[in-house]
Amino acid sequence: MVMAAQLGAVIRDPEFVQFHPTAIDIGRDPAPLATEALRGDGAVLIDRNGHRFMPDVHEHAELAPRDVVARAVHAQNLSGAGAYLDAREAVGAQFPDHFPAVFKACMSGGIDPRTNPIPVAPAAHYHMGGVETDLDGFTGVPGLWAVGECASTGVHGANRLASNSLLEGLVFGHRAAQAIHRAPTRQVQAQAADAPCELPQSVLQTLRSAVSAQAGVTRSAEGLTTLLSLLDALEAEHGSAPALIAARFLTQGALVREESRGGHCRTDFPQRAEPGRHTRLTLSDLYPAHAKLRKPEPPEMIPALPRHLIHALITRALEEDLGGRGDVTSLATIPADKNANFVIKSRANGVLAGQQPPTPVLIRSIAISPSPGASVMAIFLKRAI
Repeated sequence: MVMAAQLGAVIRDPEFVQFHPTAIDIGRDPAPLATEALRGDGAVLIDRNGHRFMPDVHEHAELAPRDVVARAVHAQNLSGAGAYLDAREAVGAQFPDHFPAVFKACMSGGIDPRTNPIPVAPAAHYHMGGVETDLDGFTGVPGLWAVGECASTGVHGANRLASNSLLEGLVFGHRAAQAIHRAPTRQVQAQAADAPCELPQSVLQTLRSAVSAQAGVTRSAEGLTTLLSLLDALEAEHGSAPALIAARFLTQGALVREESRGGHCRTDFPQRAEPGRHTRLTLSDLYPAHAKLRKPEPPEMIPALPRHLIHALITRALEEDLGGRGDVTSLATIPADKNANFVIKSRANGVLAGQQPPTPVLIRSIAISPSPGASVMAIFLKRAI
């Protein structure tokens, strides 16, 4: 991300960072994760006294959105009450067979999850922001495309849904490759490059601790301003190391977004501001360190289209994804000879993966069912409606 910015790319929404709510808190870096499937199987979150705290936070308790659970776990740990994932009743003796990776991680830290609750804490998990791109992964910098977590394609919004990053990588990797193939050949003259500044390990740890404390699960103007002052001091002593520039993008993006939205929570601005807007920063916006930041730009307004054109556009998009060769995600991730039965539950009518898609998308999805994968999608959407 920093290298792209140094070439002139725009960094969009760098403040949107997703935290996994249940990293196993055994003093390991990086912390192993206790998969959210455990809560899907019935594991509950309790404090050190055995009190289940999520029902007091959200109507869906442990199945609340990831950012809600992460903030609740964070608050529990800050208060001293502690946060533990209790799978003793839900999983119990089946733990080694059903969740072998989590079981191994727990046992390596001296915790037997069959008989003891697992201490948990939020951990930085995914960056929704990044290098701004178009739908082909092009950054606007000649010769530079970006795909994956470093990119901000717009797919994940302010709060990524689990596993969507895999699909994004498959789709945008393919689109970027096609775009690069179509792009005209460029003559580039090789030039000498200087190695970037590197931070000593102790300084890097100081930086990580400060960013976690002031720009982590919850943020405030006071904490973010304190963090910027630390970044100034570290840069004065160690130079503009990439880690410091990345931290500055995150911090200044969080400071200018005076609202709470998705993975970005401002304790001094707890409400969501409407309409939603993108933060767009370039390297020149970061220096001098306390220069006045550009406010997030208003969203581009899309003119209203006739209903028949909307349906035609949705139909074409769905046929591109589901038609002919089948559902691309299923084909890419599930072996052809594997079959299984499963139950899909919708928390509310009209809700798909926690979102409420436009009615035309639901209707057209049901109508297009050329493959087994598409049929499953159609059944899901019918239930959701």
